[in-house]
Amino acid sequence: MHKLILFLIFITICSLLQAQNKQNNTSISSETWKILSDVKFRLRDDYYTPQFGDRVKALQGKSVEITGYIYPFEQTRWSKHFALSSLPLNACFFCGVGGPETVVEVEAHSPIKQSENPIRIRGTLILNSQDPEKMIYIIRNAVVTE
Repeated sequence: MHKLILFLIFITICSLLQAQNKQNNTSISSETWKILSDVKFRLRDDYYTPQFGDRVKALQGKSVEITGYIYPFEQTRWSKHFALSSLPLNACFFCGVGGPETVVEVEAHSPIKQSENPIRIRGTLILNSQDPEKMIYIIRNAVVTE
């Protein structure tokens, strides 16, 4: 089931790739993204599970701010559930450039307008090492900050 979900996400992202190709493929560098890169993966059962470093564990359940590019799960103008990445769509994790630590799943407080430009959000960081159908980082109750 999670392979089907990932495939659908991949198809959606690739369909939007053309629109974002005009942007450069420079990743967004910030202290938060650097901290989130402190993760290793271990094979358990049939899938890899994240082993979070101490700096990442310290952010569990805390409010974080992060800037990134929106990866919509659905083709709508406004969404409460999407992915946010340090990489633009034309250099995305799903396309093989970055790893799972370069993307977070966002559950917004209210719908956020889709954009080709990076946005900055704030929300509560949840570390996910149990559910392989979700991303390893989830930001809940996210709101756009200026």
